[in-house]
Amino acid sequence: MVERPEYNLTISKVHFGKLTLKMYSKGERVLRIEAIAHNTRELHCGLMIDKFPLMIEKLSGILERFLESLRCIDVTWISDDLLEEATG
Repeated sequence: MVERPEYNLTISKVHFGKLTLKMYSKGERVLRIEAIAHNTRELHCGLMIDKFPLMIEKLSGILERFLESLRCIDVTWISDDLLEEATG
């Protein structure tokens, strides 16, 4: 899903299960990228607070794999419409 609320800000969201990746960009600059667990059961690492570091590690790994996938996309051969369709 791609949103463009105002001020040339673009919010890209990728949902899979109870997990979401969001990227906020303005123009050609990425402002923030975040991984969200709407239900930590999806991380399959336990629910107790002592598992919090493992939860963060798993979300960080998901985010790193997402960024690596984005690095593989060459913007010279992919159109804006195709990129929007792929992330939507």
